[in-house]
Amino acid sequence: MKHLFAIAILMMAASGWVVGDTASDERDLTQLVNDLNAAIVKPDIAFLERVLAKDYVHYRPHGNVETRAEYLEDRKNGSVDFDSLVADEIKVRVYGDTAIVTYRSTAKGKDKDGTIDEQRRWTRVFVRKDGRWQLVHSQGTTIKKP
Repeated sequence: MKHLFAIAILMMAASGWVVGDTASDERDLTQLVNDLNAAIVKPDIAFLERVLAKDYVHYRPHGNVETRAEYLEDRKNGSVDFDSLVADEIKVRVYGDTAIVTYRSTAKGKDKDGTIDEQRRWTRVFVRKDGRWQLVHSQGTTIKKP
């Protein structure tokens, strides 16, 4: 009987620890999305280089696909330039060292297709590498105005 009680206590402690880690990851990833948006507006290329994984792929709202190098170059040369980029309705799902973050953004600025003044839905996939979250995939979809 003592063994069952000890096992039950260990299982409760372990599950509480996992929930605590997931909650911490959710907070960290929510903050990372907000920091990422701020870095995109600045643009803070050094931050983007740290967060974007080497194999990062960006599916833009109009269907264009950018590699990490193209994404960074577009921000360096100003062909993609945001005045503001604000996220809300952020939802984080963590699966071990992989996380899917979805949210809505309100964006103002310009890109190769012209003026940006719209809301978008985003799916971003993060992977924990070397103890930190890295962005490996982004998919944006423009929300049509009614």
